[in-house]
Amino acid sequence: MSAASFRSNSGRREHEVIASSVVIAARKADELATAAARLGASGVRVLAVATHTGKPDQVRALFDAAVARFGKVDVVVNNAAANPHFGPMLDAEDGAIDYASR
Repeated sequence: MSAASFRSNSGRREHEVIASSVVIAARKADELATAAARLGASGVRVLAVATHTGKPDQVRALFDAAVARFGKVDVVVNNAAANPHFGPMLDAEDGAIDYASR
């Protein structure tokens, strides 16, 4: 299973998903529902969870929902916010990771 967070600020973005199951998250429930419907129509098992990645309780709920539905999370892709750290995220300080998730 793959988990992905995405946002669309300027028009619709097309994403190719190579997975049998995917979790998607975004703040805007209407855009999230549209994306989920498109993915589902292509045969992907999809779980859509409205989530603000800058709010830790919502991120925890996202992961809880993903594990409840699919049993585990194999991959996380976060395409939200800005990146104040250049280099491996394992080397980033907690403050930089927090900022990138808002």
